[in-house]
Amino acid sequence: MSDIFQETSAASKETCRTCANRERHECGAKIIQYCNAIKSNRTHNGLKKIKVTDPACDLFKNELIAAIEKAVKERWDRFDRIFQKATGKPFAEADNDLYNYEKSVVDEAQRIALYIIGKGGSWKKWWKKFCGKDNDSYTFVKNLQKDCYKDWWDGHSGNSGSASVFFARCLFERPDLFQYLHGALSPLVGDKGYHDDRSDLPKHD
Repeated sequence: MSDIFQETSAASKETCRTCANRERHECGAKIIQYCNAIKSNRTHNGLKKIKVTDPACDLFKNELIAAIEKAVKERWDRFDRIFQKATGKPFAEADNDLYNYEKSVVDEAQRIALYIIGKGGSWKKWWKKFCGKDNDSYTFVKNLQKDCYKDWWDGHSGNSGSASVFFARCLFERPDLFQYLHGALSPLVGDKGYHDDRSDLPKHD
């Protein structure tokens, strides 16, 4: 798998440190951390006291699920803008076959990411579990299929399965970058097939 995903994402760490519900309060020379989503009758402010190293809870996962749903919507919005500019039509109307392929890959990617979130743990943990020594996406999907959905692999090529796994990792670890991933069929049709000039990619140091 690619190393473009850095260990700075919420899902890869899965602790209170990266949760949006964490609040940092200064108390003299001390720093006290609280969760603003969980109430407590044992603190002066009514919030649960936490440590940044505490394991993430279901409220954190709900934040991640919302981020994934937002990322998927942003991807479709971006492709609609691109196709509208190039053809005068949204993606689904401009190239229905390409759209349907892209949608199937994205739908399965979202399904994989949400399944792993529900199970708990990092992407690295589940990659190791489903790949073993093979370390390839084809093995990952075959073993994932045995673990959760029996019908997943039917009708999917190795290429579309691998694309869904790669997309799922991005959704899980870096949902903010998901909209900018190359189209699922770009190895065959190239970025030109998607009318994607990549000019809107965010700049990184």
